[in-house]
Amino acid sequence: LLALPERYSDESSWAKKNKPDEVKKSQEKINEVIFYYAKIYHQKAQKTSDQKLYKLVQNAYIVLLKDKENDDENIELLQNLSDIYYVNKQYTEAGDTYKRIVDQGKEKAIVVEKINNKETRKNIHALASKNMLDAYSKLFTPEFQQLVKQEPDFKNPTELSKNAERFVGGCYAFLKHYSS
Repeated sequence: LLALPERYSDESSWAKKNKPDEVKKSQEKINEVIFYYAKIYHQKAQKTSDQKLYKLVQNAYIVLLKDKENDDENIELLQNLSDIYYVNKQYTEAGDTYKRIVDQGKEKAIVVEKINNKETRKNIHALASKNMLDAYSKLFTPEFQQLVKQEPDFKNPTELSKNAERFVGGCYAFLKHYSS
């Protein structure tokens, strides 16, 4: 299933033999089916903590994001992918992916859920912002605990580590939207 987007991409021999509107419709249907099953398997992985399912779903979300960079559904994809990274203690990836949601701003951080032909819109910006800080904090806390035990050397300051830069950048991104 995950090979289908590439097999039916715009550059594929199949696409070159078909009308552009048929190609687009087929690609959209393929992505819709992958997203549908990815969410089902994601729920199963959450219930069972099955790492193989998490990895499968993670790969599905990554494949889908390649096609949906500017699509409204990418917020939900990013949220779901971030959550998988977080559960698997991949805090760098989790924080960076949550930050992609945060960077889109409050007005675009919307997840649309369709239940019984009824749409509900949920803004996840605040949640993504807090989760981003939490993930970056988990990266930086061990280093910070060591730093507070050291005597500062203001004559020879050291550069910030990547984890410190991420944490500070995350704080800046958070304060940009939630200054109080």
